[in-house]
Amino acid sequence: MFDMIKKFLGRWKKKMIPYDKIKEMTGEDIPFYMEMDRNTQLWHSMYINRPPWSLKKDNRDIISIGLPSAITRELAKPSVIEAVITIQGGQKAAFIQQQIDDMMKELRHNLEKGLAFGNMIYRPYLYDNYKIGVACHFFDTFFPVAFDERGVLTQVVFLQKIKIQSKWYAVLEYHKLEDGIYYIQSKAFLSDEHGLIGQEVPLKNIKGWKDISENIAIGGIEKPLFGFFKTPFGNNIDSCSNMGVSVYSSAIELIKQADEQWEALQWEYKSGERRLYVSPEAFQLPSQGNKANFDRLYKQLGLEAKEDFFYEFSPELRDSNFYNGLQSIYKMIEFNTGLSYGILSDPQTVAMTATEIESSKQRMYATVYDIQNALEDTIRDLIYAISVLADLYQLVPNDEYEISFDWGDGIIKDTQAQQEELEHMRADVAAGLLKPEIYIQRKYKVDEKTAKEMMAEQSEVTEVY
Repeated sequence: MFDMIKKFLGRWKKKMIPYDKIKEMTGEDIPFYMEMDRNTQLWHSMYINRPPWSLKKDNRDIISIGLPSAITRELAKPSVIEAVITIQGGQKAAFIQQQIDDMMKELRHNLEKGLAFGNMIYRPYLYDNYKIGVACHFFDTFFPVAFDERGVLTQVVFLQKIKIQSKWYAVLEYHKLEDGIYYIQSKAFLSDEHGLIGQEVPLKNIKGWKDISENIAIGGIEKPLFGFFKTPFGNNIDSCSNMGVSVYSSAIELIKQADEQWEALQWEYKSGERRLYVSPEAFQLPSQGNKANFDRLYKQLGLEAKEDFFYEFSPELRDSNFYNGLQSIYKMIEFNTGLSYGILSDPQTVAMTATEIESSKQRMYATVYDIQNALEDTIRDLIYAISVLADLYQLVPNDEYEISFDWGDGIIKDTQAQQEELEHMRADVAAGLLKPEIYIQRKYKVDEKTAKEMMAEQSEVTEVY
């Protein structure tokens, strides 16, 4: 399975990972581990529907049915679709809010890739001398150099490809946090569309970088000036690595089986197509009309056929067996990726107990909850980085701000379960066991003060009756 990945990985490393330049900048070797490299490339090839098994082999034309991207999409959507991030305070809060609102527009799409590749980094940067943008980096544009004892990424090199007219450039940006001082070193190189690193050129020659210093040191920094996200799954690929793993890293073989099973199902349909085998004496091509359909339906018998002029080939299809087998594989994939049953599989074809169904819903709830917690840490770190840059370049006054996260729950929780919970709470209110404002808070998703303001006076309730 990995032969193609190994060959591609060798070419990718030579072109995309500038080992010599990074070692020259950092004085350190990149702590890449072959097993993580191999799997990252595999996860990427699967995500773009080009897994190593999607090759014509033994007369089988196996194609990817897109399960990896479907898995990440189904996890990313409930994780962020109701997310609301609010920064309150003065001018700085409003400034940061604008950057976060822009970042949120692509959060779901970026999260899909981050879940597929195991990691992503949000990095703020200055442009036009007074604006801050947020770049999202994946495995091929950031290279970890060092982690601290807590597993926090403290040294990293970012790669940015830039095209100016017909020329390509690559900018390497080395970030290092040490003893409260944050160092940023930037270098520019000639490049090509593939990211190959060539001769070094002055940074000021590149548009947008002429006013950026090649070496910056910022004091009083508490944490790295970027937000590092990794999937909330244990790294079962390399126990020595602090990097995250793909959400489908434990389901690779199952996804391969699903692709093969789908091909087998399609072959069952194709090989079972109705045909009429006709003797040469009775065989005559149509003078007009759809010759393609004619050739598809009619086949000539051999010259040795003497008894029958024709016979019909119309076998009984076994598609239900293949389909049910595919659904069982889907169910195992759902289990291994933290999805609930029925997201990929057809619940009607896979028998499940009520306990099993409830357990699968809780599994996905826990998966999404963990992703949201990891994202919250990432975004908090990103906001801190934006705040530091805003202070460094004096973009806004240095005033206080507060961050609040509301991830919502309408997508994650079962709607029927919510209605049943509200009915139980309403009964408790009627029995005098629960305060009415708590019921109103839950039903209308408001705070306690608003709930009390919404409550009718007792005299008003009496008049209604």
